[in-house]
Amino acid sequence: MTVLHSVDFFKSGTSAVAIEPRLPQSAFPEHHHDFHEIVIVEHGTGIHVFNGQPYTISGGSVCFIRDHDRQSL
Repeated sequence: MTVLHSVDFFKSGTSAVAIEPRLPQSAFPEHHHDFHEIVIVEHGTGIHVFNGQPYTISGGSVCFIRDHDRQSL
């Protein structure tokens, strides 16, 4: 399983927030990371799998993902 590391997203070392726009979001295999993530869906729909459980997300959805939660898109 892929592990995403905070040093690859928070490059400055001083910022507590990084924004990663995904327009559109491509399929991404199961992974987890060593940081928390907030997903905000502006429009469209998709399936987001959290810890093996699929959820339909759409415009207006907000998801909080803890470090070490498994997810795929």
